[in-house]
Amino acid sequence: MNYSEYLRENSTQLVTDLVNHAVTAEQVDIHHDYLDNTEWASLTMHLDEDDQEVTVRLYNDGNYKLHFGYYDKNDDFIELEQDLSDAEKQLLPEALQKLMSHVIEKEEGVCIPGNLLLRKK
Repeated sequence: MNYSEYLRENSTQLVTDLVNHAVTAEQVDIHHDYLDNTEWASLTMHLDEDDQEVTVRLYNDGNYKLHFGYYDKNDDFIELEQDLSDAEKQLLPEALQKLMSHVIEKEEGVCIPGNLLLRKK
């Protein structure tokens, strides 16, 4: 199985793992970044044993995407992306969704305790 197939077939599990990692982490970083007129907030989990990363991004157009990054045999970093399904978006805690929107609005990343992502309103 190649990485594109892996991402397609395991996207829900990757989102679930990322959320579980975030809500149990001592601190969570939500980063802000941009390129031209596109801005996004991102939450990333590194899979150190495989030198891979999983990221959920919220873009300034309201679209959520799942990114999967890895190093190829030439040690070049490759990043694959796909839109989150509605079911996968529902896996993101409400507090995380609001925080990611806030990061885009303020154009500034934040660092918070992971357990705050479980709070309601």
